[in-house]
Amino acid sequence: MVMYQLSLNLEQILELVKQLPQAEKIKLNYELEKDIIQAENFDQELTTAYTKMSEQAFSKIWDNPEDTDYDDL
Repeated sequence: MVMYQLSLNLEQILELVKQLPQAEKIKLNYELEKDIIQAENFDQELTTAYTKMSEQAFSKIWDNPEDTDYDDL
């Protein structure tokens, strides 16, 4: 199987999309929305993982006698 790489800029892609039948535009919109949601979910999962990994380091910094006064505010 031979694969070709096609390089288009955004304006060229938009022009091609304008030529699509309405049903294909709807399908494309659905696929793009699904891709965006997956990317957002991945970003959230990554943020959660990094936060979880940093909890131990931050607790060593934040849990100290000098900061006890701030805990009561």
